[in-house]
Amino acid sequence: MKKRAFTFALSLLLVFVLFACDTAVPTDESSEDASSCAESVCSTVEEPVYKVVFFRGETFSEEAAANALRSNYYRAEAFADLESEYSQYNSYIHYESLTENEKLLYRIYEYALYNSYRFVLFDASLLEGSEQTAGSILRILSADSPLLEQNLWLALDEIKLPAGEGSEGGAEFNGILLTCDNFTFELFGKKKDAIAIAEKIIEEMPERLSPMESAKHFYKILGRNTTYDIGEDGIQNYLYDAISGQSTHCDGFANAYSLLCNMAGVPCYEKICNSPDGGHTWNAIYFNHSWYNVDVSAIANFKDGDGRETPFWYGFGFQD
Repeated sequence: MKKRAFTFALSLLLVFVLFACDTAVPTDESSEDASSCAESVCSTVEEPVYKVVFFRGETFSEEAAANALRSNYYRAEAFADLESEYSQYNSYIHYESLTENEKLLYRIYEYALYNSYRFVLFDASLLEGSEQTAGSILRILSADSPLLEQNLWLALDEIKLPAGEGSEGGAEFNGILLTCDNFTFELFGKKKDAIAIAEKIIEEMPERLSPMESAKHFYKILGRNTTYDIGEDGIQNYLYDAISGQSTHCDGFANAYSLLCNMAGVPCYEKICNSPDGGHTWNAIYFNHSWYNVDVSAIANFKDGDGRETPFWYGFGFQD
């Protein structure tokens, strides 16, 4: 009984520590320069295994990072069960295949991007012995989450802080710095608009549809109302453009379809193929105990070699 009471009390303490910081998406007014905007959870453990710090601002400061790593940081372990108001739209299909430390980094990325942080610095040893890289976990997250398109401008760099800077005992800190240049408050605002449109589509859909019927219903809506367009380089609101019936390319179709399916209870995630000749994104949905591929962009103004229009259901429900 005492052990159970102690475990319960410790759980409450960890929850209090984690949510001592605001986990909601901040507003524009909350942005600060990099030297003063590192946010933290004050650790009750004297020597946390892995350290993480988050920054906003135009430039990354190694001096500010060193100061934060000494006393103003998150413990990576605190992200193990972290969820936000946007987690409900994430399939977490790929997430379940990761190791515990890989899951921690996945959650760290998720928290940073959903809160529009520009810089994230974490201990490189978090992935020691892992088959995944810092970059591959980002791709896995973008495949699970309809809110994180594949058009993010991301960079990953190794950061070494000299002995005496940022770590106890004079040990050198070896970290990895994630920089995201375009996941802005403005872009995330468009994603929230897309969620509102998706909620209306769900509300207006026919009642008592089976999972397969729901999946076909969303396929029809996106395929008939949205046109295919590569677009121009730069910040593009792929998810919003697709779900609002404008023009987008495969990323937008896949994100919008994933959002609608997951909101309706149909398990769905995105599949990504990259090659030197270009990449492609489509979806996989689960029903009748099997996974089926769905490529909504296949019906959006695509033509086959003979110049004929692609049959409407060409991209729905095919297996590998």
